[in-house]
Amino acid sequence: VVSPAKDVYMEKFGADSLTMGVLFFVVSFLAPVGETYSGRLQDQAALSRFFPIAKWGKKAPWLVSHCLLLAIAAAAIYLPPARSSFI
Repeated sequence: VVSPAKDVYMEKFGADSLTMGVLFFVVSFLAPVGETYSGRLQDQAALSRFFPIAKWGKKAPWLVSHCLLLAIAAAAIYLPPARSSFI
């Protein structure tokens, strides 16, 4: 989802390639930390108050919640603010 967005921002909106490269470099190192934290929260059944484990299981609530967050994030990436707001 994100890799094509980088090209769109660079070609259509004139984003600096060095800035985009540094941004993706930093995010690539932070991703494993987020995955580890997410896994620990799943093991602790952190969403069990809203989604009972007997009905949903441990992983399904995370799939549902992350699909919603991913849809919002993808919309934010591909629908940038109007160009006039940058000036």
